[in-house]
Amino acid sequence: MVIKIKTLVEDKEEARKIGNSKLAASLQNEIKKTEEKHMQIKRHLQREISNNEYQQRINIGKKVQFGEAVQLRHVFTNQFLSVDPLHLSEDHGKIEV
Repeated sequence: MVIKIKTLVEDKEEARKIGNSKLAASLQNEIKKTEEKHMQIKRHLQREISNNEYQQRINIGKKVQFGEAVQLRHVFTNQFLSVDPLHLSEDHGKIEV
């Protein structure tokens, strides 16, 4: 996403240099849309991280019971894997991850 914004900015500057103001304006609009999308993704990521940390604090030290949602954290990447028993796989007796 950042690379796309950088490329759009470079293209806009090139269009401005050659005097193509219509293209420069179009590229500026595309830059704005891409930056907004980038910020939306960042906000979503922050909410997800906060939610994962909250769930971890709530469940720390509790015993896992059958039928409960389980959340595992990968030590090296610090990413979470969630298993929700309410979402069953199409295969008999398996839970979707």
